[in-house]
Amino acid sequence: MRWPGGHGAQRHAAQERESDVLALDSLLNTPIDASGKYQQTAREAASSVTIVTHEKIEHFGYRTLNDVLQGVSGFYLSNDRNYSYLGARRFSRPTDYNNRILLMIDGHQMNAGIWGSAPLELPIDPEYLERVEIVRGPGSALYGTGAIFGVINLVTRSGASISGSQAAMLGGSYGQRSVSAVQLA
Repeated sequence: MRWPGGHGAQRHAAQERESDVLALDSLLNTPIDASGKYQQTAREAASSVTIVTHEKIEHFGYRTLNDVLQGVSGFYLSNDRNYSYLGARRFSRPTDYNNRILLMIDGHQMNAGIWGSAPLELPIDPEYLERVEIVRGPGSALYGTGAIFGVINLVTRSGASISGSQAAMLGGSYGQRSVSAVQLA
């Protein structure tokens, strides 16, 4: 008589643990740019780094940058129907317009020049992001006064990683519609 959870279940659990170790090891060896203004691995970074990979973005179906950031622990979003506010480490002041977070795309700062606000409503589809690097804690020593609570670097996918052509259509309630298409020669 075979009992449920016998040798087959033990073998399956061992395979799951091995795949988790491989996934963690590959995540620690992911190159990041935002932590020290030069490329290093997450293992070498001297700060707490969260990496949201392209696979995770596809798996959870994130459609906006706000969706991606809501999936990261330690960050929360509020919205006054005019602007999205990002809070970090249980701190968020209304009307500060995200001027304590530095937002970058491929290492280029996107915060506004006068008020230093980070525009979370960027017209970039998360599907075209390779990864999102989130460095928690004060990055003002490297980046200036706008990086008190953290640095968010959006790393876009290269043209070589998008093969052929891609098309996407989205429909939702209240007449929401979106269409995007990319064709590479």
